[in-house]
Amino acid sequence: MPQLVSADHIAAEGGSFEPQRKNNFTLVIPVDDSTLIQRSLDSFPLAKEANDEISINFGNEVRKVAGRATYESLQLVLKDFVDQQVAKQMIAWRRQVYDPKTGAIGLAKDYKKTGEVTMYGPDGNVERTWEIIGVWPSKMDPGGGDMNANENNKISTTLTIDKAIEQF
Repeated sequence: MPQLVSADHIAAEGGSFEPQRKNNFTLVIPVDDSTLIQRSLDSFPLAKEANDEISINFGNEVRKVAGRATYESLQLVLKDFVDQQVAKQMIAWRRQVYDPKTGAIGLAKDYKKTGEVTMYGPDGNVERTWEIIGVWPSKMDPGGGDMNANENNKISTTLTIDKAIEQF
């Protein structure tokens, strides 16, 4: 029997294989004004998890087992607005981690947050949510000027996380 090469099952009239749009998402992190992050979102990835490998040598062979679970840092990109305090809020959160005036490193209890990433269906219904735990800004790039550019400034922040738990 020949292979089916038809795409009739994708976004079909009967309701099947509706694609998840990348632009239907939101991020909530409880900082001073959490709606400021939501309203300034440009991009944010979902958490990527992995396990280190532990190799066990025996005779002429190797067996591998799961080691520590790790999560990659996530790149948050926000649109910068002149009349909103997006940069100020992100810098204030970063200053809870490190203060260049004093050289002090903050306490994790003060700078770590628990956030939530939600991907929505195109009709606005909630489809999938991830809780991101132990979130903190480990790097910050406030953007910059470019006389040749014709685009808005973007603020990039590397968010380090302890773990992510799906809520679906």
